[in-house]
This record gives sequence, structure tokens and C-alpha cells, in this order.
Amino acid sequence: MEFASLARRLLSRPPLRGSLISGLVVLGTTAIVAVGCGSQPSSSGQSPPSTSPVLGSDFTLLIANIDGPPLDVVVNGKVTIRVTCQVTSQESAPVLKPGPELPLPWAVHLVKSDGQSLGEWTETGTNGPRMLLIRGADAAELPAGTPAGPAPAPSCVP
Repeated sequence: MEFASLARRLLSRPPLRGSLISGLVVLGTTAIVAVGCGSQPSSSGQSPPSTSPVLGSDFTLLIANIDGPPLDVVVNGKVTIRVTCQVTSQESAPVLKPGPELPLPWAVHLVKSDGQSLGEWTETGTNGPRMLLIRGADAAELPAGTPAGPAPAPSCVP
């Protein structure tokens, strides 16, 4: 039954138990159920195609170098970006997104200028937006939006 004809039928009836409010509650509940109960078949009689999100479509990787050393962010063996300490640069943290030039999965490696590794992670895009948080000489991979911890050091780690 179409929503409009159901609404007319409900409104033409005497109020339930003498209460107009009860009739409106039934109408509102019916509207919510009608809207939430899926899609209508197309004119061909088949359901429309699924609109499930593409794997990794909401994935981003924020590189938050709060007070750490300058680092190369290596993705799949290629230096993608160089990040410096945000305390002195006052720059916002860069965000990497998958695309034709940078398809998932990613092997991410943070490398200091002397070649020392600060950490390696595998990003598949299945865990939503993520963040690499660099504090001093340490790095961690966390969900994006995780608090960065205490106030930054007054200077950056060399």
C-alpha cells in the first residue's frame, strides 16, 4: 500500500481511543517504518543495484608529526611526502588518500634522514580513517581523531 493512501485511510478513521495524538503516533510510526523498509522495485521489477561503499573509499591517513624529527613517509617503496615537526613549521598535518596513483593496500614506513626507521605499518583501508602520530622519537598508528596527548615539547626532536 502506498504511503499516501495509508495516510488518508488513517486520517479518515475516528481517532484511536478518542485521541488525535494516538492517530498521529500511528501515522508517524507507519511513516518511519515505510521509509526504513528498503527500496521499491524498479519499473523492471528488479531491486536497484547495491550502493555499498567501495573498499577504502572513506580511508585517509593523517601524518601528525607533532614534535618529532623530519621524516620521509614511504608508501609502497616510494617517498610520498616529507613531514617536519609541526611545533616549528606551524603547518597542518598532511593527509594521504588512496587513488589511481596510490592504490591500497599500503606498506607505510617512516624513515628519518639518517635512514633509521621510526615504524612500519600495513594499511588496507578497512579500518576507516587512520593517523600516524609522531611524538618525539616515537610513532604510533591510531584511529584518526585520537587525542595527540600532552602539550608538545617546546622544540622538535632532531
